[in-house]
Amino acid sequence: DFIRLSFYSQPDGPVMGNGSFKSSDLLPGTLEAFYVAPPTKDKLPKNCPAGSVLLGAISYKKPSPKGKQIVSYQVSFVVPPTKVDEKPKDSSSSMCTKSVHERLAEEVRDAKVSFLGSIKHGTEEERCQWKELTASLKSEYPNYTPLLSKIMECLLSESVKDDKIIYNEEVIDAANEVVDSVDKDELLKFFSVNYDPEDDKAEAVQRKKMEATRDQLVEALYQKGLSLYEIDSLK
Repeated sequence: DFIRLSFYSQPDGPVMGNGSFKSSDLLPGTLEAFYVAPPTKDKLPKNCPAGSVLLGAISYKKPSPKGKQIVSYQVSFVVPPTKVDEKPKDSSSSMCTKSVHERLAEEVRDAKVSFLGSIKHGTEEERCQWKELTASLKSEYPNYTPLLSKIMECLLSESVKDDKIIYNEEVIDAANEVVDSVDKDELLKFFSVNYDPEDDKAEAVQRKKMEATRDQLVEALYQKGLSLYEIDSLK
């Protein structure tokens, strides 16, 4: 029996699953890096306990048509321990760990964030009321990324009538608040672990939340870059 391994052209390929490495011809003295992904759980032999060492070989040339032996190098993989069996969890059981008051508070918070996006702020009076509400919500829910992202989204939906430089500076400030609210180390640590589709529903819910935070961070950085470029072009 053998296990076919996957090769990638980028360091994060084994984690993210993209950028597969394709064969290439190299001139003598030319260097090229590639990255080998560990075998997935479903490809491991059934009778292989944790701690077992799987041995294989790798060569860097195509088989010779004349049957000449090709130099190969040994590769090894230590089978990791299996997860300790736990009682099945789902999103509803994780919610049960929170009190009714906590769950209600979260529902109210998210409803306020959603309502913020529906408020019109085209006139000067509406804009003043909108700013008062955003200030109140930021005070009530400090550093809450979805709220800050919604505020930036509302600014971007405005039609620019006044000073474009001032408007883009407001967008940059809003984007900076989104960026500052995100725990980048936690985000990086989370996505550095390969996702297992067999994980329970609670972990799937957590992943969805982290993916949303990642997307909000990327969007904030993107909009900040656009606004910086816009300001530079207006000067």
